[in-house]
Amino acid sequence: MDLSGFNITIVGLGLIGGSFAKALRKLNPKHLWAIDKDLATLKKAEEAKVIDFSGLETTYMLSESNLIIMALYPEDTIKFIEKNMAHFRSGSIITDICGLKANIITRINEILRSDLEFVGGHPMAGKELAGFANADESIFENANYLLTPTNYNKKETLEFIENLIVAIGCKKPILISAEEHDRIIAYTSHLPHLIAVSLINCSTTEKNLKSLVGGSFKDATRVAALNSTLWLELIKTNKENVIDIIDCFIADLLDLKVAIMNDDDKKLLQAFKSASNRRKELE
Repeated sequence: MDLSGFNITIVGLGLIGGSFAKALRKLNPKHLWAIDKDLATLKKAEEAKVIDFSGLETTYMLSESNLIIMALYPEDTIKFIEKNMAHFRSGSIITDICGLKANIITRINEILRSDLEFVGGHPMAGKELAGFANADESIFENANYLLTPTNYNKKETLEFIENLIVAIGCKKPILISAEEHDRIIAYTSHLPHLIAVSLINCSTTEKNLKSLVGGSFKDATRVAALNSTLWLELIKTNKENVIDIIDCFIADLLDLKVAIMNDDDKKLLQAFKSASNRRKELE
């Protein structure tokens, strides 16, 4: 993909923003800039030649950029765009990496200038360790990527974003509505996180848990160690979908409990086999 004529600014140079920067650097954009509240992080990125000169004014970078990638928390993303609305270059494309879409897309499109486009995006990539120090472009390799376009988006804009996503190593992005995205994420992301939290917190042993657990327990609870502040914001924003899927999970778990109490081996075995087959389909 030829980005030689493009100026790109990444807002938020943490794990995902930093990984984006490293991946985009290989595509040779005209300029690759970053905005971050941590000046030391910007300096490290510049010294590593991941981004270009880090001392530019925010207003200059935004006014010169064809593409702005928002790699902040949802509320911070909205606030940044609203605060800097007057500075964006006419015709520029803004996209984000937030884990929820309906709320952010509605609120941004309510304030967005008519000469700008916002394309909601969600890379299904990451790892436990946060920050630019752990940024790694390889997290995008064969990763799923969801886009949530609206009627405001032009066909050529979506094609550009889709090609960019594939160019950094992701699979061809899946296009779904923001509402469907948030329902799916409640099941595939928010529920597993809450289960991990509950699994860690419901321990009844007074002994050293670390010396008693194996790989399966560690795998099941890995996400409980992720950014608590971010997860609180995500789950509160997606409250209705999260409550619905929790109710579904509790009902299924209670069915298993009843089967165990009644020594219903047939029902348990059926549940285990069904889960095994569905899990294999994910590979």
